[in-house]
This record gives sequence, C-alpha cells and structure tokens, in this order.
Amino acid sequence: MSEQRLTERQLAIVMHLCNGLGLEEISATMFLSLSTVKRHVDAAKRKTGAKTTVHLASIVIASGQLYWTPDGRSMRSS
Repeated sequence: MSEQRLTERQLAIVMHLCNGLGLEEISATMFLSLSTVKRHVDAAKRKTGAKTTVHLASIVIASGQLYWTPDGRSMRSS
C-alpha cells in the first residue's frame, strides 16, 4: 500500500462512498461531472494501491483518514 495521502477532493468522494452514495449521487452532491468523480476514484485507487472501490474504502478507513460519527463517516482534518 502506498503512503500517499489523498487530496481533500478524493477523500471527500471516498467519504461519500463509505456513507453509501453511488457515483452518480456523489456527482450531484458535489456538483461535479460523473467523469470527474470517476477520475478522482481512479486516482485514489492508484495512490493507495487499491484494486476495487471497496478495497479503496477499507484502506482509507484503516489509515485513519476517515472516522465514524453517528451521522456516518467523516474526514479527519489535516
């Protein structure tokens, strides 16, 4: 696994994935095109060495970049 940290945008997208949103919902929520969301997910997978989106989510959670609140996953501030 790579030790590169995700950008704030990549981390926000992974947070939404962990909270159960699909790519199209993330696109609408973040006011980004679907292709931009997919590009950020692909870049995050490359940075972390994740093979799948689920693997990406588990890596990010295990690294401590996301944490659990009663309202769902939240980003850890830098």
